[in-house]
Amino acid sequence: MKIFFIKKNILKTMAYDLDRNILILSEEEDISTNSVMEWINSFGYNVIRLNEKTKIKIIDIDFNNDEIHIEKDLSEKILISKNHIHSFWYRRGLFNLHIEKPLINESISEITNNILFVRRKETELLNKYIFSITSELFHIGNYITDHDINKLHNLNIAKKHGLTIPDSRIFTNKKSLGVFLNKHKKIILKPFTEGGIDYNTDFLYSKNGTTLLKKSSDIDKYPDIFPPSFCQAYIEKKIELRIFFLENQFFSSAIFSQSNPKTKIDFRNYDDENPNRIIPFNLPKSVSEKLIKMINSLKLTSGSIDMIYTKKNQFVFLEVNPVGQFQQVSYPCNYYIEKKIAKKLISK
Repeated sequence: MKIFFIKKNILKTMAYDLDRNILILSEEEDISTNSVMEWINSFGYNVIRLNEKTKIKIIDIDFNNDEIHIEKDLSEKILISKNHIHSFWYRRGLFNLHIEKPLINESISEITNNILFVRRKETELLNKYIFSITSELFHIGNYITDHDINKLHNLNIAKKHGLTIPDSRIFTNKKSLGVFLNKHKKIILKPFTEGGIDYNTDFLYSKNGTTLLKKSSDIDKYPDIFPPSFCQAYIEKKIELRIFFLENQFFSSAIFSQSNPKTKIDFRNYDDENPNRIIPFNLPKSVSEKLIKMINSLKLTSGSIDMIYTKKNQFVFLEVNPVGQFQQVSYPCNYYIEKKIAKKLISK
């Protein structure tokens, strides 16, 4: 596969004359980006890919013409504007802006710290400005909305639009946690931020995912008072659903995770030796309509949704991730999501 990157010796003929460029911001390790790029190239469009670690230097910004002149890896010049970038895919990360360090007296630590603080704020504002320009192009994904995602807020929005959610609580003491466990018999502790901290150092849940509690002795090790920790009633399920959405179109998969003890609580505890069976799944219209209202309310253009289908034949919403992976939906279900993203980016 031949990926398009702008070379110094063809700057005049390519960076400023072609208008069939698709700009992508991603992570170097993200293989789904590679697949989308292959499709874009096959349709005759060029790809300018910036990774989160790609050093970018701003040459100048023309506010009258909404043009941003940058250098990629401090050598290859790129112009970001409506006339030269056809569309933008925000996959992941930030623009890694390289700003020259000020010439200051290292011995004056207070002044040094203040200047560096101002530089960080300036870098943050410049990043947001670049994203504001790219958001005026046709785009899939948006850093500002995608990173303003709050799992707790999302649950509330899902509920307001008629979706069923598990009984969910935030606890700060062992007594209340025990009452909740007695009520539901099985409960799950999980992070409500990305990542997490192991209970041995701070919060109650495992940093690797969910923690299942089934009896009172399971919480004996916890302190009487602890920082806010997110808890949900455990729901017996027939299947887990991973749903990728692109604008208002859904690509749904059913994951048969319940027969494997490793994936029974959370299918994301992948078993590479004995992988779960995954098949296409058609969402009922009533569920998809509620999901559309939710994602439109959150101003999301793409992402992954996790739901479960219970033994009582209910669809229960768990969470939405705007930058979630989609290969585990695309490949086993033959959805060709990578091709569909590429076609969206070139068709607008």
